Amino acid sequence: MFSQSLSDQPLLTETEINKLLQSAASVASDSENSALIARKSGEILSPDTGAGTDFAELRAYHAGDDPRHIDWRATARSSIPLLRTFHNERSQPLCILIDRTDSMRYGTQVRLKVTQALRLALWISGREARNNRDISFVIVDKPSHWLPEQQGINSIKQMLKQANLPCPPPDYNETSEQQSADNTVNWKQILSGIKQHISQGSELVLISDFNSLDNSHSKLMRTLGQYCLCHSIHIFDPSETQADFPAAIELQWHNLVCKLSLHRQQTITKLNAAIDARIATIQKIFSKARVNYMGLSVIQQDLSAIGRRV
Repeated sequence: MFSQSLSDQPLLTETEINKLLQSAASVASDSENSALIARKSGEILSPDTGAGTDFAELRAYHAGDDPRHIDWRATARSSIPLLRTFHNERSQPLCILIDRTDSMRYGTQVRLKVTQALRLALWISGREARNNRDISFVIVDKPSHWLPEQQGINSIKQMLKQANLPCPPPDYNETSEQQSADNTVNWKQILSGIKQHISQGSELVLISDFNSLDNSHSKLMRTLGQYCLCHSIHIFDPSETQADFPAAIELQWHNLVCKLSLHRQQTITKLNAAIDARIATIQKIFSKARVNYMGLSVIQQDLSAIGRRV
């Protein structure tokens, strides 16, 4: 349980935010050097042509074209005016979803799942902001927020205003109907809304525990996976990956109390089987949708390993 003072605090302190941004910036510097080398060797090309620096192809000159781009040697060889075209230099927009719903406000070690989700979102956006990449955010909460594309650090400042707010524990005085309606992610609504807001070919990062994701969302996820480059980061607490309790647990739902003795190997086996089945379902949904899937525990401090894969 949280103390009142703790539940009123932002998820991350200013010191923690600055450390994450500094860590991301150091990785961004390495990436910039690698990208520069790649561009020099012609390995990074945009599919569109425009006013860039990487040569795309020769084509016939048309009225209104910039005559400075005429290739005179190629023109002399072919006897018709030929124009040099170039690939556009434009960054791929990035959209990051951060889940702040009630199932994310849970943690048995180090930090809450929602805090780890925010840490990763901050690390990724901090790395990309260094290159002035256009970044938008979806903050899934009560209510949810769509933060339109902005360049650089401005996008992060707007995100922190919503995503770094305190996350008090769920109010279990609500009726079960209210909890069912308000405390989970409406993936159908969220995924449909994302597709309407981002441009085709954008990069999308979903950071959640995917608590309410099920097979009914498979088709919509496949559509989104075809529409953009999509990554899913599954945030989990160690207690959610294996039933490893010392003696017994007590499950309470309002006035109903159920006690389970975990001295019985049969009980532990059933719980672990249910946990494994749930994780397998989530992985299968993303696999069929061709969405990159990664898992991240709340106890993992260094985010660079998983962050580099996005």
